[in-house]
Amino acid sequence: MINNYQALIVKAVESHDGLKARDLALKIMAHLVNPGVFDNEKYLDALEGLIEDGVITQFSYDTPLNGTKIMYFPRGTKFLVGN
Repeated sequence: MINNYQALIVKAVESHDGLKARDLALKIMAHLVNPGVFDNEKYLDALEGLIEDGVITQFSYDTPLNGTKIMYFPRGTKFLVGN
């Protein structure tokens, strides 16, 4: 069963070519009627459930200057790694 946070997450991820973790959270907050009621625990639980169910893909990568970054992609995204 997809809850409100899950529906918002899926819509945001599917309408972009990948979203950084921070950008995804900000997009979800912007869709709420009152961003002050953003429930971080419910958001993270919804996000984790979508990842576990394979609805969205989480991709982590390390950069020399900024450390580990996380992005989210829609189901079916293929990653091509070059040299």
